[in-house]
Amino acid sequence: MAETILITGPKTNICQEFKSILSNNQIINYIEIGSGKDDNYKHNIDLSNMDQIDKNKDLIKSCDKIVLAHGILGTERFLNYNEKTILHLIKVNLLSFIRIIEIAIKYNSNVRIAVIGSESGIKGSFVISYSLSKA
Repeated sequence: MAETILITGPKTNICQEFKSILSNNQIINYIEIGSGKDDNYKHNIDLSNMDQIDKNKDLIKSCDKIVLAHGILGTERFLNYNEKTILHLIKVNLLSFIRIIEIAIKYNSNVRIAVIGSESGIKGSFVISYSLSKA
């Protein structure tokens, strides 16, 4: 029987490598979630919108494994961002992870979840909201 693996941030190098390793050994049904409007994924979810995540709870709870690797690394210093942008970054880089994990665990006690962090969580970044979220 095929495992169902949900992957966020499917364009990241780590997810591409992950898929190439697993594809050689197992039959897997991948559910890739893109967050951009231009992504050609079946599932495009605004990961800054908790209501959109909630609307996809059936998709989340149906997965055997979840790999969370999405994120937005801004290009400006924290001081240059307005409050709206800071909140958007925190929603995508932190709160969406928590929301997806909470849904998955609530409905599937056997789910396995991998959260892909960032070296920025240890070393820091000039985008403080990113490094705090990834820590």
